[in-house]
Formats: sequence, C-alpha cells, structure tokens
Amino acid sequence: MKFKLLISALFLSFSGFANNIVKFKIEGNLVGSVKGKYAYLSIHSNSIQRSQLIRATIINGRFVFTGTAKTIDGDFCSASLFISDKPGYLSKDIVTLMKERNYDFRRIIVEDKVLINVGNSVKEAIVIDGELNDLNTLYQYVTLRRIKQDDSLRSWYNAEMAKYKNNVDARQKAEAEYYKGLYTIQEIYDRGFFDLIRQYPTARQSAIMLRGFYQINKIQKGKYTEELNDLWKIMPASYKESKDGKECMRQLAETIDDKNLKEGGTIPDYTFNPGKQGSISIKDFRGKYLFIDFWTSWCGPCRGEHHYMKTVFEKFKSQNFTIVQVSLDDKEDKWLKALKEEQLPWTNFRCLKGWDKEVEKLFDIKGVPTNYLVGPDGKIIAKNLRGEALENKLAEVLGQQ
Repeated sequence: MKFKLLISALFLSFSGFANNIVKFKIEGNLVGSVKGKYAYLSIHSNSIQRSQLIRATIINGRFVFTGTAKTIDGDFCSASLFISDKPGYLSKDIVTLMKERNYDFRRIIVEDKVLINVGNSVKEAIVIDGELNDLNTLYQYVTLRRIKQDDSLRSWYNAEMAKYKNNVDARQKAEAEYYKGLYTIQEIYDRGFFDLIRQYPTARQSAIMLRGFYQINKIQKGKYTEELNDLWKIMPASYKESKDGKECMRQLAETIDDKNLKEGGTIPDYTFNPGKQGSISIKDFRGKYLFIDFWTSWCGPCRGEHHYMKTVFEKFKSQNFTIVQVSLDDKEDKWLKALKEEQLPWTNFRCLKGWDKEVEKLFDIKGVPTNYLVGPDGKIIAKNLRGEALENKLAEVLGQQ
C-alpha cells in the first residue's frame, strides 16, 4: 500500500480546513472475494449536516459515489462503506445494513477524490488514493488488529466453556484468562493510538483521538493522566489554543479522584441492610485485612475475577484476611442464580435497592468491578486490584512470596 504521508497533506494545521463544502468522488473496485450488487456510503452527521445514506450500483466490480458533504472549520467528514445485495436501504435502516454482513464495513474520510479496493472483506479495504485517508488507514490498522485479537480470544473462550460445561473451577479459570486477555488487548490498542498521536501530533485524526482519551481518562479516574500530559507537551500551540485543546484541559481539570478514597484514606464505616441477613457494617471487619468488591451478576469482568479471588481467599484466609462482596444487582433472582453458578465461599450480599445511589457515591463507584483492599485499621491499602495483583499485594503486605 502506498502512503502519502506528506507534510503538506497530512501534517495539517488546525486552521487548514477552511472550506465547509466537500465535493467528493469516491470510486471503488471489488478485487477479492467480496461480492454484491450495491455499495452504500453512510455519511456521518456532524454539527452542520445530518447523516445521509447514498447507494451506487456495482457494475463489473466497480462503483462510484459522487456528491457533497459539509464540514466545520478544522474538521473533516467521515463515512462508512458497505456492500450489499439489497437495493432498498434508507438512512433509517443503517443498523439493519450494518448487521447484514456482520458489521463488515470500512470507515473512510470524505475528500474530493478517493480510490478504494475491496478485497476479502470490506473492513480491510485498501484506500490507494486519498491523502487524508492515508493516516486514517494507520489508525484503522490499530482497530483491525484489535478486532482480530478479540475474535481469536473469543473463539478460544467459547471452546473452553463448551469443553468444561460442568466444571465450575475450570470455567472460572477460563473466564479469568479471557478477561485478562481482554485487558491486555485493550492496553495494546490504547498504546497503538498513543504511538500514532506521538508520530503525527499535528494531524486532525490525532487531535480527535486525543480528545477522546481525555474524556475516557475523566471517566476512569485519571488512568491515562501521565501519558496524556506527555502527549500534550508535543502538541502544536495552535491546537492547545483551539476549542479542542481547551476542551481537553477542561476534562483534565474535572479528573479528580475522591480524596477520601485514595490509598491511605479511610474506608467509610457504612452499614448495609441486605434484608433477611440483617445489617452488615464495614466496621465489623476492623482488625482484619478486608477485600471489599462491588459487582453484578451481568458483569463479565466481575465474574472473571472470581478465579483469582478464590485463589487468594484459600491462600490467606487463615492469616487474618477475608472477602466481602456487595452485589448491585437490581434483580435478586439473577444474583442468586450467579451465586449458585459461581460457588463463592465468602460473605456475599445484595443491596436491597440494587444499584444504590448512596453506596455508589460513598464508595466512588463509576462502574463494576470496583474494589478496595483495606488494612486492619480501616485504611485503604490499594484499590481496583485485578488478576494476580491482589495476590501480589497481599503477599507484599503479609510478607509472603
């Protein structure tokens, strides 16, 4: 594939998109195993235009889209390409169209001239002419790599779950390995985008991706603050002074961890009232090392931690350590079904209100799983430990290897 990563084309200044109208011609060729009678181009909506779906008939393996699209200053218009055998799709049918061939589509940037070859899948189509799309393709590769890794891991997981249908321990181990693999894939995915932003800091695609990471960073309580601060240093001054740049700084300013629930802070002395079980208070566990975990039956990553938690519980339960799990399930029957399936040997109860807003705020729960490792004095030793991290931290604290 030919990449035209030219300074004049891809290293675009943020004032370089002055024109609001793009008159485009997008030509495509079916050069592989993908077949169909019609090509569809879904032009995505933005602040100055509504989404639109246009169709082109495929003749001798070739199709052409022409038209106009609108962009705002400093931005570009994106679209998605689909191949279909059906002629009647409209904008309102976009979800049906996406499902028709199992979400096999290719995102592109709408520009005046684009040439694209479709091989064995639409999502792996190659843009061979279209300067803005060259860098977009690099970003696309990062996403495609993740999709392939996800698919491979999912196939392995399904095979393991079928093999050990009646073996709880083996299924929990497979589930643990599956979610550990997903975390690893996510890290690789994020690092891939960070690397591209670092290589092409003045490209518009990088600016959009960076803003997205600032939003994620806020939601995930500062997970990427260090990396984003490093990337910020290499961004051009024009970006830092732009609307996007100011929005990133606003997001960062709002990324504030709860001061009371940091490591070294004190876990709240809260009393839960799970109904038939009577009240259960956090202070009842003072004098013990406590791992308190908030989860739900429908949360795959939550259940993926049970293998590790069982290992830790058996290893350290005789050393002044215990586990308490608090379910935020809205439906009691689903929680009870999960308990039967998971066979969890520690204290486990459900908030009567399900996803209790008071509990959510008090324990800073932005999502599940959320957990805290607490010392005998009620001080937080660590938070949101996953996988082997809990065992390693306890071994460190209790002086074991």
